[in-house]
Amino acid sequence: MRIIWLLSCGAGLFVLTGCGGGESYPTAMVKGTITFEGTPVPTGAVVLHGKENTVVRTGPIDNNGNFEIPDAPQGKVNVNIDFPPTVSRKGVPPKIKIPDGPAIPEVVKLIPAKYKNYAKSGLVYTITPGRNEIKIELKKN
Repeated sequence: MRIIWLLSCGAGLFVLTGCGGGESYPTAMVKGTITFEGTPVPTGAVVLHGKENTVVRTGPIDNNGNFEIPDAPQGKVNVNIDFPPTVSRKGVPPKIKIPDGPAIPEVVKLIPAKYKNYAKSGLVYTITPGRNEIKIELKKN
């Protein structure tokens, strides 16, 4: 009876842990800058979509337009930019007060919406082993 119990526990443990730790993939360091029409983008995040868009890594953008992603997937990556949301009064009755959020820099307000979608942004880079430096230059059109 004790052998059956031990076998049951072993089988249950195998089912709970699975056969492996998931798929691993090679990574690399990515540092870079992001500008819009030559002006540094001072907020948001750079998002890399690698390995057929199943591996996603993000790096925050600092006030000078710099970003860093230490565990970026190697190979071809599609890129989009995430920006802080803006508060809209559309559809909100005038009597309802909406708290002011952080001010959105003017340069961010001018960036075309296509850069928020990795499939439409047109931003594609190749990440190689080791350190990578990329310059992301966003345009009006």
